[in-house]
Amino acid sequence: MSKSTKWITGISAVALIAGMTGCSNSTKASSAPKDTDCEEWEQEGDAWECEDSSSSYYNHYFYNGAFYKNNSSLKSAIKKSTSSTKASKGFGSGSKSFGG
Repeated sequence: MSKSTKWITGISAVALIAGMTGCSNSTKASSAPKDTDCEEWEQEGDAWECEDSSSSYYNHYFYNGAFYKNNSSLKSAIKKSTSSTKASKGFGSGSKSFGG
């Protein structure tokens, strides 16, 4: 196997693994909170919305271990967590790569 073929194979493997790792974070939804006064949670993408009108969490969202009082604060939190995740991974992030 030539040196350039090894190089291309290595880059392809790293790209495949990095792509799979990035996708797993965005598709894994957390479970609904259990220790609250809300009896009815509905999944909204990766978040959960309380639909129990007698609960103090009514129309609140639960995402990644935290509660959000409305959809705009939830979207803001998701945007911040997504941008910080993207900045800490991939090319140019300061992470070490393989040598040849």
